[in-house]
Amino acid sequence: MKVKPGQRLTGERKQRFTAYVISLYSSEPERMAIRAICEKTGRSYGNIHRILTDAKVPMRKRGYQKLSGSKRHHDDVE
Repeated sequence: MKVKPGQRLTGERKQRFTAYVISLYSSEPERMAIRAICEKTGRSYGNIHRILTDAKVPMRKRGYQKLSGSKRHHDDVE
Protein backbone atom coordinates (compact mmCIF):
# COMPACT_ATOMS: atom_id res chain seq x y z
CA MET A 1 0.00 0.00 0.00
CA LYS A 2 1.96 3.00 -1.28
CA VAL A 3 0.85 6.50 -0.27
CA LYS A 4 1.73 9.64 -2.22
CA PRO A 5 4.15 11.95 -0.36
CA GLY A 6 2.32 14.67 1.55
CA GLN A 7 -1.03 12.89 1.24
CA ARG A 8 -3.01 13.03 4.47
CA LEU A 9 -4.55 9.82 5.76
CA THR A 10 -7.85 10.10 7.62
CA GLY A 11 -10.72 7.92 8.77
CA GLU A 12 -11.02 4.40 7.49
CA ARG A 13 -8.03 4.75 5.14
CA LYS A 14 -5.82 5.71 8.11
CA GLN A 15 -7.09 2.71 10.09
CA ARG A 16 -6.36 0.34 7.19
CA PHE A 17 -2.89 1.85 6.70
CA THR A 18 -2.15 1.55 10.43
CA ALA A 19 -3.18 -2.12 10.43
CA TYR A 20 -1.01 -2.70 7.35
CA VAL A 21 2.06 -1.09 8.94
CA ILE A 22 1.57 -3.04 12.17
CA SER A 23 1.29 -6.32 10.22
CA LEU A 24 4.52 -5.58 8.31
CA TYR A 25 6.39 -4.75 11.51
CA SER A 26 4.99 -7.47 13.78
CA SER A 27 3.92 -10.48 11.73
CA GLU A 28 6.07 -13.48 10.96
CA PRO A 29 7.79 -14.09 8.62
CA GLU A 30 8.01 -10.46 7.40
CA ARG A 31 8.95 -8.57 10.56
CA MET A 32 10.20 -5.71 8.43
CA ALA A 33 12.40 -2.94 9.79
CA ILE A 34 10.92 0.54 10.02
CA ARG A 35 13.18 1.80 7.21
CA ALA A 36 12.03 -1.05 4.94
CA ILE A 37 8.40 -0.16 5.70
CA CYS A 38 9.21 3.46 4.79
CA GLU A 39 10.52 2.37 1.39
CA LYS A 40 7.53 0.11 0.77
CA THR A 41 4.90 2.69 1.77
CA GLY A 42 6.50 5.98 0.74
CA ARG A 43 6.09 7.43 4.25
CA SER A 44 8.81 8.93 6.45
CA TYR A 45 10.60 7.16 9.28
CA GLY A 46 8.98 9.51 11.80
CA ASN A 47 5.51 8.82 10.42
CA ILE A 48 5.92 5.03 10.58
CA HIS A 49 7.50 5.18 14.05
CA ARG A 50 4.65 7.37 15.31
CA ILE A 51 2.02 5.00 13.90
CA LEU A 52 3.64 2.09 15.73
CA THR A 53 4.11 3.91 19.05
CA ASP A 54 0.59 5.39 18.98
CA ALA A 55 -0.74 1.86 18.49
CA LYS A 56 1.39 0.71 21.47
CA VAL A 57 3.23 -1.87 19.37
CA PRO A 58 6.23 -3.25 21.31
CA MET A 59 9.34 -1.92 19.60
CA ARG A 60 12.22 -4.26 18.80
CA LYS A 61 15.80 -3.50 19.76
CA ARG A 62 17.98 -1.77 17.19
CA GLY A 63 20.26 -3.76 14.91
CA TYR A 64 20.47 -7.39 13.84
CA GLN A 65 18.55 -9.77 16.10
CA LYS A 66 20.31 -13.08 16.60
CA LEU A 67 17.99 -16.08 16.31
CA SER A 68 17.68 -18.28 19.37
CA GLY A 69 16.69 -21.84 20.15
CA SER A 70 15.73 -24.15 17.32
CA LYS A 71 15.92 -21.36 14.74
CA ARG A 72 19.73 -21.20 14.96
CA HIS A 73 21.81 -21.41 11.81
CA HIS A 74 23.03 -24.92 11.07
CA ASP A 75 26.71 -23.86 11.43
CA ASP A 76 26.10 -23.07 15.11
CA VAL A 77 25.09 -26.65 15.88
CA GLU A 78 27.88 -29.12 16.72
